[in-house]
Amino acid sequence: KGMTFDAAFDVYSEELAHQNEGAKIVTGFYTQQGRGHKIAKVRLIISTDNRSKQVIVYRPNAGRGVLTKTYVSSRIRLGDLTLLTSEDKIKELWETEYSLADIAFPTGKSIDFNLTSFFDTNH
Repeated sequence: KGMTFDAAFDVYSEELAHQNEGAKIVTGFYTQQGRGHKIAKVRLIISTDNRSKQVIVYRPNAGRGVLTKTYVSSRIRLGDLTLLTSEDKIKELWETEYSLADIAFPTGKSIDFNLTSFFDTNH
């Protein structure tokens, strides 16, 4: 299973205390409501120091992973990712997606938890 909203918010709060002022990617909760998504996808993106080429990404249904800063920056610039500011909205989206992590699938079916598939606009 992934990560609860409370755990994600604790990580977010802790990271804000160490936030890099010159970071090009703002640490925060982002959403994408692309084609083919029945619910909005939400992610906690932690911007790392300027020497690193990656950001840390937390997902409600899969936990922690990484993506390149170049990739995330391009998705923000293209409007595929939007920074959320309402804690109530963040919590609602996070808990909805988290609850779907326990859905059982028929035998032989699988879920693609690859982080880059989150941004795939071809489905």
